[in-house]
Amino acid sequence: MQLILTPETPASALERVGGQIKVRNRYDNFIGGEWVAPVKGQYFDNPTPISGEIVCTVARSTAEDIEKALDAAHAAAPAWGKTSPTERAAILLRSPTASKPTSPTSPPSRPSITASRSARPWLPTCRSPSTRSAI
Repeated sequence: MQLILTPETPASALERVGGQIKVRNRYDNFIGGEWVAPVKGQYFDNPTPISGEIVCTVARSTAEDIEKALDAAHAAAPAWGKTSPTERAAILLRSPTASKPTSPTSPPSRPSITASRSARPWLPTCRSPSTRSAI
C-alpha cells in the first residue's frame, strides 16, 4: 500500500479538521489552574515544520515562571495527596491529555503519565520548596 500525501498549509489543515481542534493565537503558562502571562512578558513563535508558517505564539518561560509553577504545585500537593486514586483517575481522564479534542480554554495536550514513580526510577523526585534552590 502506498501512502500519498498532498501538501497543505496549516490554515487549510485547521480548516479541514474543523471544530475538532481549537488553536489559540497565543498560549500563556498554565499555572495553578489559570492561564498566566510569562513574568518577563516574552513569547516565541511556534512555526509548523511543514511550511514554516507561524501557527501561534507560546510563552517563553524563565526561572521566575518555573518558581511560580513549583509554588502552585507545592500548594496543591496536600489536597491532591488526600484525593483517592479513583478520584485522581477520573480527574486525569477529564484532562486535555485524555485524547479528546482540545477546547479553546484548555492547555495544549501533553503526553499522559500512566506509569507509577517506581516504574520510572530515572525521573527526578520533586524537591520541597526549602531545598529547590539547592539544585
